[in-house]
Amino acid sequence: MNHRILRCARAGLTVGVLALAAVGFASGPAAAADGSDAAAELPRLAPADLRAGLAALPAPLAAPPFAADAGGRSEAPQQQPVDRLLEDFERGGWPGGAPAAPILTWLPTTLTDLWAAPGAGYFWATSSCQAAAGTRSLCPICGGPQGAAHACGARYPALTAGSATLRLDLSAYQGLSELLLRLDIWADAEPHEGLVINYLELAPGAAAPTRHTLRSFTGDQKAWARDQRVDLLNARDEEDPRWRADLSGKIVDIELLFISHSNQPGVQNGQGIFIDNLRLWAQPRTVVVTAQPSATPRVTATATATALPTVPPSGDRNVFCPAGEPCGRLRVETYVDARCDGRFQAGVDLWLAGQRIDVNTGGELLRATTSRLGGAYFLLPTLRTTTVAFSAPAGYQLCANSPAPLTLGAGDFGRWGNKQVSFRVKRLR
Repeated sequence: MNHRILRCARAGLTVGVLALAAVGFASGPAAAADGSDAAAELPRLAPADLRAGLAALPAPLAAPPFAADAGGRSEAPQQQPVDRLLEDFERGGWPGGAPAAPILTWLPTTLTDLWAAPGAGYFWATSSCQAAAGTRSLCPICGGPQGAAHACGARYPALTAGSATLRLDLSAYQGLSELLLRLDIWADAEPHEGLVINYLELAPGAAAPTRHTLRSFTGDQKAWARDQRVDLLNARDEEDPRWRADLSGKIVDIELLFISHSNQPGVQNGQGIFIDNLRLWAQPRTVVVTAQPSATPRVTATATATALPTVPPSGDRNVFCPAGEPCGRLRVETYVDARCDGRFQAGVDLWLAGQRIDVNTGGELLRATTSRLGGAYFLLPTLRTTTVAFSAPAGYQLCANSPAPLTLGAGDFGRWGNKQVSFRVKRLR
């Protein structure tokens, strides 16, 4: 590997990420397609780094053939929006045992380290080192002959290629306007290494499938990047823009691949990649509405209800990026943490919408209001001392382990200039 090329690609990627962040904030945060707030996207691998990593790999292991009777047998046609958790990685027997959803099958025979000799290497496994929800996540270097002894916080090894394949039966998912694979990612990787999600296309008569890279992820923010997305309806290959596919209505094999293919001179590897809250989002083109009996109208003396605001409250200002100063992205999330355990768990905890977040960055005052998914975003200088303030709403109090305000310095934003903080509250007794 030509290290001079890698260093140039790395520098170009960093500049590109900061430029994209600045453009995104200048025009305001884009609304997600399903109406949620737009999550901060992790950077992609630079094309040269992705190409170098994939070119050195052998073909993926052949997966077992599809069952003869497969094809939506466990799913009715989807006529309503679907947001389905596919795997929370809490069961210790992963990838064996009953799947979390009937449309999902993990293929244990595909667990391997593609760069290691047979019977050696680092494999995907569940891990208690990090968790976005519950107590476990999925880790690409925590299993296998070498990975079983991997300690939490240890740096990931060089020359590993942990691969695992999941099979999704999307036969019933047709007539959609959206089909997304969504997941939370904890990343501490070198800019030229990271997570690659591939669609494995098996041509008739071929001995091994062809990889199509749907999305790559890297970064070293050492925090959970929520709701990263892979488009399955309008699939694109990062390496071959001419290749396009609609994966809805099919049975598809998706490869999770962690690539560590070369050490940068004088730079140590980080703690790697963890994923959690893997789920499938589907939005039909039309939604079937079931008629409900109308309630008997009652005449009251109350005034006409005021419509909810559709624009941020007056005075919100979340961008301050003076010329000559490096700027970074700050994400603030607020939620009801029923157990004050610091982990958002769907069905137990609740996002807090409409909450005011005040930021003082070197004397410059900013403000934003959280979206319906509890998130607010700022673009601000990373070298100034910044204070982030939040007050618990009526009927709640801050968790003891969630202090407010928080003070941030230059060292909190990391190499990519990104930082995420959480304010968590519980109900007053």
